[in-house]
Amino acid sequence: MFRSKKHCKSHLQIEWTIFKYHFPSIFVLAIAQWWHSVATNIVYFLSSKYMSSAQRQSLFDFSFYLLPRLKGFLWALSDWIVYAMIFHVALLALGRIFWEHGGRRGGSPYSSMNGLYATLIIRRYFLTITVCQQLRIISFLTTLLPSPR
Repeated sequence: MFRSKKHCKSHLQIEWTIFKYHFPSIFVLAIAQWWHSVATNIVYFLSSKYMSSAQRQSLFDFSFYLLPRLKGFLWALSDWIVYAMIFHVALLALGRIFWEHGGRRGGSPYSSMNGLYATLIIRRYFLTITVCQQLRIISFLTTLLPSPR
């Protein structure tokens, strides 16, 4: 069931208050996304500058050799899975604003919110992505061999 316009407005005011409180951490998480891109470019620069062409060749991986080669749609499946996760988080966050979630009928407009707000959902998503990316940065900045490709 959709929220009424009055409930949406009051919910957006609460979301804005939460966003202002969490803005410093959200800003740091956004900078971390930028840092991931910069670190990736640093690795490619280092591998092209300090590695010979023989060193830039990928090492043979037997288990990778055993896997079938993905072609066509299956080759892009991992990208589509990531897009689906981002879409799911965005849909969940928007759903917290515009749809009512349980609660008592006729009660307070805040009775159904149970502490789950769109800002907190997005913040937690970016926190999870950032932690994973920082671990990835550590792994590929400390390992140039085999090639980062």
